[in-house]
Amino acid sequence: MRQIMSEKNTVAWFKLADFVSRGEKERALNLYKLLMHSINDEALALQLAGDIFIAFNDQQAIEKYTSAGRMYKKQKRFLQAATVYEHVITLQESSLDVLIDLLEIYTTLQNQVKIIEITQQICIAYMPIDQESALAFGKKAVDCLSKTDTEQLHLFLSEVEKNDSEMYLGLSEYLER
Repeated sequence: MRQIMSEKNTVAWFKLADFVSRGEKERALNLYKLLMHSINDEALALQLAGDIFIAFNDQQAIEKYTSAGRMYKKQKRFLQAATVYEHVITLQESSLDVLIDLLEIYTTLQNQVKIIEITQQICIAYMPIDQESALAFGKKAVDCLSKTDTEQLHLFLSEVEKNDSEMYLGLSEYLER
């Protein structure tokens, strides 16, 4: 009996893929809802929903992926969370919330390269909007870079200087202390 259920489940997944490939959104979503009863992983279910919505160019995909990322993060499944958030960033102009979540995840994972990359994105994107927060993130990047990679520090500072001279002065002063 168990094997029959497993075979039906496998066939259903192929059927779902078939509905998506033929552009049958409603049928795909209905089958997806049925299949979610066989998955005991809410974060994965949200990610799969995002995959279905993205296949139909539906903006709900971003919402589903973001929810999946938060769920993965809550479950301390940081690599999955980072992967989903990175996907969100490729799909749209990244929101500050997603970037901050990514920064926290990469800090937890102690991934210095990604910490710097995300901090740069936050600083450059949000400097004109919120100078104080951008400066705080910039200081985090300077702290990381000054300990690990002075060449990257100079590249980061030159990028900041191109985009915001006030921010550059603030970070230079911070670095001198």
